[in-house]
Amino acid sequence: MEEKYKDLPNAVGPYRVLSRLGRGGMGEVFAAKDPSCGRLLAVKRIRPELQNNKTIQSRFLREANVASALTHPAIVPILSIQMEPPEVYYTMPCIEGETLRQILRVTREQEKNGELQHPIGRSIPSLARIFLQVCQAIAYTHSKGIIHRDLKPENIIVGKYGEVIILDWGIADFIDHLKENDTLPGKV
Repeated sequence: MEEKYKDLPNAVGPYRVLSRLGRGGMGEVFAAKDPSCGRLLAVKRIRPELQNNKTIQSRFLREANVASALTHPAIVPILSIQMEPPEVYYTMPCIEGETLRQILRVTREQEKNGELQHPIGRSIPSLARIFLQVCQAIAYTHSKGIIHRDLKPENIIVGKYGEVIILDWGIADFIDHLKENDTLPGKV
C-alpha cells in the first residue's frame, strides 16, 4: 500500500476522510468531505501517537488560534476548531494547486532538459505577483501582531485559479509573546 494511504482513518470527527494531503512532525492533514454540506475540506489533526501529549496539544491549538485570528485572502482561513480530546483537530478550505517549491523545482528541471517551462515558473511577472501577494499578507499579519516564522516556498500554495495562499502556521506566534520570552544574551 502506498505511504499516502497507509493508516488512513475513515473519518476525523464528522468528516469523511478521502486522502492524506500531508504529514509533519506534529500533525497530519487530510482531504475530507463535510457531511452537513458536502463541501471538500482540509482537516488537520494531531498525529495519533502524539494525541495525549499536552505540550503538543497546546502547540497545535495555539497554531489554530493564531491562524484563526487572521482574515486575509492570502492566508488559509480556519473554519472550525475541535479542542476536546480524544480528537483535537481543525478544518480549513481544501486548496487545489501547487506549492511554490513544486513550481520552482519543475521549472528548474524543465530548463535543464530544454523543455517548455512551467507557465508560472518561467514568468517573472507571475513570480513577482506571487511575491507581492506574500509580502502583503505578511505585512497584514505583522499589523495584527503575528509573525509566521516559517515562511518558505513549500508553505506557499498557488491555487489552480492563481490564488496565493500561505500555509503552516505551526510555529507562528504573537510578536508581544516573543518579546516577553526573548532570551538574548545580556538581557536582564
